[in-house]
Amino acid sequence: MRFKRLALLFIVGCAVFCANAVSVAFQIVQHGDSEIRSTSYVIEEGLFDFFFGKGIIISNSPAIASDSVENDASFFEKSRQEAWEGGVDYFVELTADFSSSNSTNPDADLLANLSSLSYKVLNVGSGAVLGSGKKIPPASSQFEDKRKGLSDFAFGIADDIYKIIRR
Repeated sequence: MRFKRLALLFIVGCAVFCANAVSVAFQIVQHGDSEIRSTSYVIEEGLFDFFFGKGIIISNSPAIASDSVENDASFFEKSRQEAWEGGVDYFVELTADFSSSNSTNPDADLLANLSSLSYKVLNVGSGAVLGSGKKIPPASSQFEDKRKGLSDFAFGIADDIYKIIRR
């Protein structure tokens, strides 16, 4: 009998924990190129690592290349709707602007190929914008490991987003 009570208590405890878990979904829309850059995937990876490390349930819609700002709204709206259907608490719109015309290696995972990364955090239930921001990457020359520099940049963005959802 005691085993059954402990098992029941454990199951109820797990259910309560899951019911209180925070969930975040995001999508990266990329400007400046018709193909998805691997840099966008490194940023996605950094966001996943950061939020997973904080114990937050994280999901994303695939990164997409957009040729105009007008198309961004429809891409984000579709992903936001999917997040709502999935019961997600927060949705983050990320816009990565690339400018690799002067780059010696435009296909590489380099901060120098990224002009800026802007984000907007929304409450999925109410649609309210909770916060937004824009970051310009630091000079990539200050990092020996270019991929690590890009990952650190993504962690900085994720930390800003985390502060917004924890207000």
